Amino acid sequence: MKIMLAGILTILATAGLCRAAPLTISNAPGGWDHSPGTQLSESGGALHAKSMESAIWISPKAMLTYQPKTGLTVDYKLRGGNIIAQADWFDANGTFIGTSELGRGTAANTRLITAIAAEENAGRKAKSFRLKLWVEADMPRLTLNSVRLVSAPGKKPMLQQNDFANGQNLTANIKPDGDIELTLLSEGSHALNAAKRFDVADDQAFDVSVDSLTAHTACSVQLIFWDENGTYLGYHDVFKDATKSATSKVMLAELPLPEGTESYSFKFWLTGPRGAEAKLNLTASSW
Repeated sequence: MKIMLAGILTILATAGLCRAAPLTISNAPGGWDHSPGTQLSESGGALHAKSMESAIWISPKAMLTYQPKTGLTVDYKLRGGNIIAQADWFDANGTFIGTSELGRGTAANTRLITAIAAEENAGRKAKSFRLKLWVEADMPRLTLNSVRLVSAPGKKPMLQQNDFANGQNLTANIKPDGDIELTLLSEGSHALNAAKRFDVADDQAFDVSVDSLTAHTACSVQLIFWDENGTYLGYHDVFKDATKSATSKVMLAELPLPEGTESYSFKFWLTGPRGAEAKLNLTASSW
């Protein structure tokens, strides 16, 4: 049975606090429970966990109040292996009702972002939970820089009309709800870059959808990566030559970003006859 490294987060545990502002759990070792044989220490504001075992867990001692529509963000560093976020759920009477996995990350990444969805068992709804983080690795070493629980805002458009300089071959019309209407002014395959760049250090999760296409039309959406000097580093295809409706939820922390990436932007392609159109939607939230 796999053991997983448990516990870490940032939480809105009191109803009186503003749900829009993330809160961070203290990295002080005394505030954490841990698996047998796990050693905890703190330096530079980070919590460190290590063991000679093949898997460990750590968990904040405090019970966390469940708030709907919240997300968990964990900034970490692993020396190999995987990190798994888990929640043990309890009802209004404090009775255990189940366990669920919230999300997982690897040593190749440094941030885990996931939604928190409550467990329900035999009609008993979860009201609180204990967060656990499991680490699966040989002689695991975990550095935990921060754990935050953030309230999810409503979806918000990522791009506006002034983020585009329409070209001679492809134009974009941006709607207030995040809809992007692309129109080809000449036959062929043409691209349009959005000027706005987004910092990869921010929590970024966004939904991209191709909602409709005219006949004989293909649409592509790319993320373009830049270093701190604005030098191009590479790209990632969200959609490549989509010819029908499609949706994708992009978690930036899970992408294989080129080394040195500091920011990213969007690039849109449309292929088809003159007058071809595509309707897309691009909206973001904090997780």
